[in-house]
Amino acid sequence: MDLNQSLRDRLAELNVQIALLEVERDIIQKKLSSVTYPVLKLPFDVTSEIFLNCVPDLQDSLPIFDFSPERLPIPVLLTQICRAWRKIAFKIPQIWATFFLGLDAVWRKDNTLRPPRLAEWLAKTGSSPLSFVLERRSLDRSPTPTPLLGPILALSNQWQNVDLRLPHADFVNPQFQSNVRGRLHFLEKLRINTNHRGGTAIVTAFELAPRLHSVSLECLRADGILLPWRQLTHYTGTRTTGMDCLHVLRSADALVECKFDWIDGDMDEPMLLPKNFVLKVLHLRGEAVCCNILSILTLPSLVELDYNDGGVSDYHEHFVDFMSRSRPPLLHLSLHGGAYSRVHHSFSFLLDLTVLGISGLTADTMSHLVQDFRTRDPASFLPNLKSVALSVWQPENYSPKEDTPPANYGDLTDALEFRRNRPGPRMKSLRMKWCHECADGSDSEFGEDERVNKLYLIPSANFRVNLPRLQALIEDGMCISVIAEVGEKSEVWI
Repeated sequence: MDLNQSLRDRLAELNVQIALLEVERDIIQKKLSSVTYPVLKLPFDVTSEIFLNCVPDLQDSLPIFDFSPERLPIPVLLTQICRAWRKIAFKIPQIWATFFLGLDAVWRKDNTLRPPRLAEWLAKTGSSPLSFVLERRSLDRSPTPTPLLGPILALSNQWQNVDLRLPHADFVNPQFQSNVRGRLHFLEKLRINTNHRGGTAIVTAFELAPRLHSVSLECLRADGILLPWRQLTHYTGTRTTGMDCLHVLRSADALVECKFDWIDGDMDEPMLLPKNFVLKVLHLRGEAVCCNILSILTLPSLVELDYNDGGVSDYHEHFVDFMSRSRPPLLHLSLHGGAYSRVHHSFSFLLDLTVLGISGLTADTMSHLVQDFRTRDPASFLPNLKSVALSVWQPENYSPKEDTPPANYGDLTDALEFRRNRPGPRMKSLRMKWCHECADGSDSEFGEDERVNKLYLIPSANFRVNLPRLQALIEDGMCISVIAEVGEKSEVWI
């Protein structure tokens, strides 16, 4: 009997404690409910603008089917902050209209759920213009299954900025062309990366796009696709041929910016193309065929040139002829393969140049450049130059322990002080990188002889002697950077 009474007494005590805890809980809940978060009181328009500024650029978008915590797409992340933000996010279709869709991830698992999820995502975009990356990395060249590609094609009338990384078979598929052709009313930017450079099938889906102005093609022949060439203002061609470049330059006469990378093959076009008064930016990077391309161009409005002909560095006549023929107001010039001789022989046409970049210099050409900067009259030799970026390959048999350094930093500092202190435009920056292969011939790591390779990263005595003068230039406001690089290892000297 006493035991039962004891239990009843304990139960009564617990009930009293529970009642007190419930009262305390209610007090705490009321306090929490009374807390206000200013961000939740912002007008919808302001919050919408904040959300829109959170959306990354297209190339930085995360895959929409990758829901790992560290890789949540921004729209999904915004819905998980709080209920208020979740409601707001669902009311802003624009934040859902920029996305990355990796089709390979779609197929790997849970394949039956992916098309419905894609449809749900696309439904949130409403009628907003779409910007997206559609990628299929698989080496399989067969067309992409309709359940995955179909929902995207159905919204082609909303495409604005699209990056399509698909097999060539998709672009020439009748279903693709019929769903896209004639419906691209808002398309402004198009990037295509395919796994096909040959064949005869022509892509016709993008021929009718009244707003299209920027196109980038990789591994797709320029004559293998119908485009509104004459309205294009920006074009990039990667892994292309000389004949492709010629096709673009002849067809797209309104281009302001034209970039060709990894050019190979031959080109038979001995006749000069008509003068192009519109083109302002030209990149030609590839093999010797770039010489042929430059030799037929006349570009009197060019302000930026990035040129690499595969290392034909001693051949400068075609470059001088181009500069003499065009006489462009060139501001930015980048040369590769150590082609300083082109600057040396054409400086009279580079009076407006402000930025010069040369990669692949040898120690000899580097010395020649420094001497020109030291001794030539800056009133006529690159008088407006403000920024220089150089990369120099040390001699293959150079020993940092035994040999004289391949650069005389006293002469270099003299040249910088001369250009810095003269009347008129002043030199503002120098970036220089010394490159050397590893001792075992590799360029990926330190190689077998790590001790020898580390010597290349140590500043030379000649550099250390002139370091105070270089630091004085930095204190005067000039930006100077010198880096030594061996394989993937690097050391900042200044």
